[in-house]
Amino acid sequence: MQISPIYKFELENQQGDTFAVKAIFNGDVSKGVSRQEGSYFYRTKLNGSIVLLKGDVRVLQKNFSFDEEIILNCHISYDRGRSWQPYARGKFFYTDCYFNKDDYNVAFSVKEFDGYSQFLTDIDREFNLIEFAPVIKRINYDIRPCLQMYALGETSLQNFMAGNNWEQACNTIDSGEQMEELHFAIAARIITYNIKFLNEYEKYSGEYSFRIPTNRIDTIVFGSDVQFRNTQNNDYLLQGYMEGGVWYWMFIDQTNGNNDIIIECSGGIPYMFQNWIEGENYGDLKPFQVDVGNTGVIAANANEFSETKLYARWLLDVDTFQGNDTFDIPQEDISSENRNYSKCYPTDINQLKDLIYLIGNNTKTPTQWGLLYNSQVDYYLPPDIEDKTFFAVGKQSWRAFSLWFTFSDEIFQLEEQARANRTLNDAYSFADSINVILQKLGTGITHEATPEYSMVLYSSLSLFPNVGHLFLTQNTNILHGEYTQPAQKLTITLRKLLDTICNAYNLGWYIDEQNRLRIEHVYYFRNGFSYSEPEVGFSLKEIFQRSGKDWAYCRNKYKYDLSNISAQIVLKLQDKQSTIFEGYPIEILAAYAKDGAITTLSIECDTDIDFALVSPEDINKDGFTLFSCDKNGDDYSVRYVTLNDGTKDKLVLQNGTLSIYFLAINYHKFDKPSKKLLINNQEVETIGVSKNKTQEVSFPSLYDLDTTKLVTTDLGNGQIDSYTISLDSRLVRATLRYDTE
Repeated sequence: MQISPIYKFELENQQGDTFAVKAIFNGDVSKGVSRQEGSYFYRTKLNGSIVLLKGDVRVLQKNFSFDEEIILNCHISYDRGRSWQPYARGKFFYTDCYFNKDDYNVAFSVKEFDGYSQFLTDIDREFNLIEFAPVIKRINYDIRPCLQMYALGETSLQNFMAGNNWEQACNTIDSGEQMEELHFAIAARIITYNIKFLNEYEKYSGEYSFRIPTNRIDTIVFGSDVQFRNTQNNDYLLQGYMEGGVWYWMFIDQTNGNNDIIIECSGGIPYMFQNWIEGENYGDLKPFQVDVGNTGVIAANANEFSETKLYARWLLDVDTFQGNDTFDIPQEDISSENRNYSKCYPTDINQLKDLIYLIGNNTKTPTQWGLLYNSQVDYYLPPDIEDKTFFAVGKQSWRAFSLWFTFSDEIFQLEEQARANRTLNDAYSFADSINVILQKLGTGITHEATPEYSMVLYSSLSLFPNVGHLFLTQNTNILHGEYTQPAQKLTITLRKLLDTICNAYNLGWYIDEQNRLRIEHVYYFRNGFSYSEPEVGFSLKEIFQRSGKDWAYCRNKYKYDLSNISAQIVLKLQDKQSTIFEGYPIEILAAYAKDGAITTLSIECDTDIDFALVSPEDINKDGFTLFSCDKNGDDYSVRYVTLNDGTKDKLVLQNGTLSIYFLAINYHKFDKPSKKLLINNQEVETIGVSKNKTQEVSFPSLYDLDTTKLVTTDLGNGQIDSYTISLDSRLVRATLRYDTE
């Protein structure tokens, strides 16, 4: 025969002294257990009104001052008082009490006060982490060569590094001579004419652009083919070539995949090429004209001529490159923020001639590339070559054409060959940084880099890539290159460290019964605090009443709680980063999510080392950088990751496992409200649909429910979201959650 438990109460002061009292309560007093909003741990609270009579009122008044915090402890016994165990706690003040002086009693309700109360108070306290002296480690990283491209007259330059890219503000340069002084070399030259076709060929009129394949004009005139392509319709091609000292011209219409020759004629050297040979005096450029018999077929106005010049160089920190000496970066460089690099080397047109594309693709559907030059309805499009990834270059110089760069195996090889290894002398492990703050707080809570504290961070799990060894450093230790004096201040809070790691890897935290700060992936929590098969702790289908019916019988009403559903989830690092490190939003592909909010998960650190080294002006000097490292013996080196090797999207990223691109697909496809997601612009399937289907159930229970385990009902295995259990009747009223779909 089961015996109902009994309770005893005591009051506790701030010094830890306790005073036994006989608390009077009725059926409205219950213990409430609910998950903290936005978190994965549960809080406990005593609900209802407690009454103290006569002698216990005197105990209260004698031992507690008016402005003192008073703790109410509740203990429970299942063996008629032979043994007791802590059951619930609450706090109150005199000002929370209702005093009855006539009957000499006092009634009060308590506020939440449990194992998380003090921790949640301390979590926002600011500390200088460096003063706490966490163990210092040295880690190795690379200063990687960066390919920079710039179009004359623009206010920004493009940086390219092993499949990644980003834009950087710079000084405006207007002449080729200045670019040569900065050790840039010509990478592409685009000549544009507004060519007018006459008579029945008038429909072919428009801007035609010609990309010079080398840096020598005379070799084009006296040997190579010349192609002018209509930049508003790539299917129209004006082809010029020399044979036997005679220039021949063809106009080709390639519409619908055909190669229809519309015009074919011969003539002398075009005036424009003669002029280039005579000294590139564009001011005296003669009209471009090709004759067919006595009829002028093609004519161009010299005033409607333009040239775009794209320059490129390597930014490095090595003395030799491709067997040649590198150049010192000029004192007055195109960007003033290059203190982490010392050298540069020009990259000429021959190395990049097959990597820069002149494109006239456009569409009437808006694109991220913007409106076409001198148009209000047409938008730029990248090349439609499926096996390559293209990056826009010289965008401010685009006209009816656009310019695009794509990587080659040679560029990847050059980047790898010219890396300069460096050592960061002042890095702190993430686990040790957490632990020294916990020690300072004096709560007795601990955190160490072992699986007992986090299986996802400190061991290998088949669900996710191995996280590696996590370190952090104050940003100026990276931004100031080979510093002699490390940073002396890193203002941090425990919440910032926890939010950073949890938002990055899709984790949650809680304090276990051994007072350990545990950090695990959301899959662990939604799966009943387990990475394997979830454990059922209670079954309503096995509890029978006198009626012969179980407690799940006719209790199958449920609804959907979509109050906190998101339509889009944005992972955001602290500062501007390169394209791949900034990543893409996660889209929830469900009709019921369309009206949801946009949720931003702030990762309050920087992770893109390469970007920080090239563009330090864009990085917060008071923040910190997080690293994922591999251990080789006693040495730690920042990880490299190659993404989608062998495809058009090949990326080689230093510290790349901490890019949003990598984090999103590997750690954030779990516990989302729909079966389908859009991650990195690709549709993927959710692992473990989040539990937004809710059910209210009630049943008696001698013992409290274990929130780490599931409850079986006719709807399946539900996760406990919250419950109350009456101290008097032991009736449980619980909210259970099931998969949304």
